Amino acid sequence: MLNFIKSIFTAQEGTQPDVPHENEEGIVDQAIYPYRKGRVYYNGTWWPARCPENVTLTPGEVVQVIYIENITVWVRPFSP
Repeated sequence: MLNFIKSIFTAQEGTQPDVPHENEEGIVDQAIYPYRKGRVYYNGTWWPARCPENVTLTPGEVVQVIYIENITVWVRPFSP
């Protein structure tokens, strides 16, 4: 069951994200829990956001934008 839930929120093999955005930063506005939506401030506005990693991102945390899929920004913890 858990693998089914994970598959819903992760990119499937052979699919491409809508827009790649490597090395751009955002700030977490609403906590992002594993496999759940949160919100980030990115590029001058607020976006629904998800993280493909099993981590919790807290408000104020700087994140790295991976790509944008529809209206959702996919992010990961920032690593300098």
